[in-house]
Amino acid sequence: MNTAIICVSCGNTFDPHYRYCPFCGNRKPAPLPLGKMLDGTFQKIEQVRLKNYLLRLGTLEHTLETLATELDRFVASKP
Repeated sequence: MNTAIICVSCGNTFDPHYRYCPFCGNRKPAPLPLGKMLDGTFQKIEQVRLKNYLLRLGTLEHTLETLATELDRFVASKP
């Protein structure tokens, strides 16, 4: 199985036998336990999920306000 290191500085992948990233010269990071690596990933996923949720909520709120305004106009136009 081929493995690669992802540089935390520039994002390029390189051979794990290298001590430094050949693209930017950043030192290879010390290995992290799997749990620590996944924590950061899941935190990013949760941030994106929350951001998308809030965007959808804002869109729904705007739509409801528009519908309420249209309903008020409709009711006001009836004798």
